[in-house]
Amino acid sequence: MLRIDIGGYVNGIRAFVPRMLERGEKAWVVNVSSIGGMLPSPLMAPYSVTKFGTLALTESLHHEMQMKGAPIQVSVVTPGSVKSEIFKAARPGEGTPPEIAAFNDHLQTLADEHGLTPEEHAVGVPPAGGWGSVFEMAAEGKYWAIPQPEQLFPALQPRTDMILGQVNPQLQQG
Repeated sequence: MLRIDIGGYVNGIRAFVPRMLERGEKAWVVNVSSIGGMLPSPLMAPYSVTKFGTLALTESLHHEMQMKGAPIQVSVVTPGSVKSEIFKAARPGEGTPPEIAAFNDHLQTLADEHGLTPEEHAVGVPPAGGWGSVFEMAAEGKYWAIPQPEQLFPALQPRTDMILGQVNPQLQQG
């Protein structure tokens, strides 16, 4: 996972950003992290590590482009649930502890009930639904492209308070 989920971004940045800088024209780098890059969860450590890493890499690149005065807009996409059957396909086998099976089922329910389709993630949700496309957000100069703030924001403030208060993490039920 590290080689693909972090190494892919590193390789892309190393291959393309120097060329973008050389051209000196307006350009964009858009990396995809996840709300999992801000909100770790049990049983998903490798995923969380790569998404936190993508977030750190992208934010560092954003600062570096600002330091250089480069005309390169760097943005990060932090999707939430995607409508798919990934958790059905990865359903734990017989003999799996019930808490693990329940967590897997919970993630599938989130995907089913609150997930966006891949197309909605790519092109945005109509104005009545909330946000424009990732491309529009990057073109507007937005660093944060958060397609599902309703999934991220309610958990982000308590996490921030936990960190600032130096409170030990607690498993959230639900």
